Amino acid sequence: MRCSALRSWHDVFVMRSRATVLAVLSSWTVVSAPCPAWAEPRREINVHFRGMATLPVDFGPQVLAVRTPLGERATGIFRVSNMTGSTLAVRARFTTRPAVARKAFEPVGAFPVTRLRPHESRTLNVPFRVRTDLDAHTPEIYVEYVLEPVR
Repeated sequence: MRCSALRSWHDVFVMRSRATVLAVLSSWTVVSAPCPAWAEPRREINVHFRGMATLPVDFGPQVLAVRTPLGERATGIFRVSNMTGSTLAVRARFTTRPAVARKAFEPVGAFPVTRLRPHESRTLNVPFRVRTDLDAHTPEIYVEYVLEPVR
């Protein structure tokens, strides 16, 4: 991993070894310093989406997975189509797995309550964030939204 922001007019070769940056200058002087926070690699995670419905609608993700850095806002995109001849009011609830991801996955705002006219289709953006304190041994999160009627 390189600490790319280290610059000098000397010929600098930069190597990252755990939390230490070793820079070998052209005069063969070795300088060792703690790796600054900006040089730490940003952890990214895959968030996989799935959609189910308890109504006669076509509902699911347009993008099956999003790769996002921890702590940053990202967006899942879902499509929903009313297959009936009547107006429907719907909302979605979500579940996550593995269990350790429940606290780390944060929707930004609620999934919008949506009114669908007969045979209408829509695209719904679902912004979210994955907290930075997610367990280091969790390589990906699976999020399932279930569309249900508003009563």
